[in-house]
Amino acid sequence: MLAFDDKAARLAGLNVTLKASVQRALASCGLSRAQVVDRMNALASEAGVRLTTGNARQLSFATPGKWLNPADREHPPPAWPLVRR
Repeated sequence: MLAFDDKAARLAGLNVTLKASVQRALASCGLSRAQVVDRMNALASEAGVRLTTGNARQLSFATPGKWLNPADREHPPPAWPLVRR
């Protein structure tokens, strides 16, 4: 039985909430997903941070789609690239 204070349950709820919130923000921002990815890459470059792991130097167009797909449990969205400075 899963307790309400179970850390995994809270994190699962956080991922769903974060994905839904970012999807709403993207839908209302007036930019295409490609434009958002370009801006995220530009901001990361200016700040000297990487939004990716492995050999990729920049976010690909597909990565945010994986982050925001409600059915994709393998690619939870990291919160730090979404935080504005």
